Amino acid sequence: MTRASYCGECNTRVAKQCPNFQCVECKKWYHSVTCTKITEVEERLLSEQKKPWCCKKCKRLTITVLGQNANRESSSNISRRISSIPEGKDLDSIYSLLLELKTEMAVIHKDMDEVKTSLDFLHGMYDEQRQINKVMSDMIEETRGENKKLREELSLVQSKLLEIEADKVSTMLMINGAFDKEDTEKVLLEKSLKVLNFVDNSINKEHLGNIKTIPVKNKAPIVSVSLTKSEMVKNILKKRREVGILNTHSCGINTSNTTIYIPV
Repeated sequence: MTRASYCGECNTRVAKQCPNFQCVECKKWYHSVTCTKITEVEERLLSEQKKPWCCKKCKRLTITVLGQNANRESSSNISRRISSIPEGKDLDSIYSLLLELKTEMAVIHKDMDEVKTSLDFLHGMYDEQRQINKVMSDMIEETRGENKKLREELSLVQSKLLEIEADKVSTMLMINGAFDKEDTEKVLLEKSLKVLNFVDNSINKEHLGNIKTIPVKNKAPIVSVSLTKSEMVKNILKKRREVGILNTHSCGINTSNTTIYIPV
């Protein structure tokens, strides 16, 4: 292809570096994406099998010509004309008629050849469509395999998220009765540490994570405390049962003496 090549559809220049196709009939070049309307499957098939390509205009012209030739005089008309020769005709007349019949037979043979060509052409189109269907089937199977893999990966991610959420829940403790509405975040931390250290003296500030308040209407808030390990939560709940009654004075919290609850 030279740089002087122009697209047979849009009549603009076809660059060498652009994807393009050349029609085997009219020898014109076409932009492969915008002008030929070739699908991804067809382009893949042509590229893999290196098959010749024919533009839509030439395909329509071929089918039209073959269809017109197929409508010529049939062989039954020749039989009718032979049977219509009257008795007593001289040899010259019969010979002349035979020459006409010979010419018509040649035309019929040509028509039959063109019909055969038409059938071969249609058969080729059928085979091409079968190959396209096979490529599409392969692509569908590839997509199904990719979808199956993605579903498996998604399932693993969901399981991991559930494990993370479950682990978060297993490291949380609820404390009620040790706090006031006016307590700052620093005070909440100090009171929570005193309560937990009274129950389990191995607990220190480094073991505490996030502290959140749960407001209760007209009452002191409940505090949610997260610890670094779920084993610490289990130990605190076990020792809480051994401590018995738990209140603010026993934990060293200087407020009115109220009972502290750590729900199991």
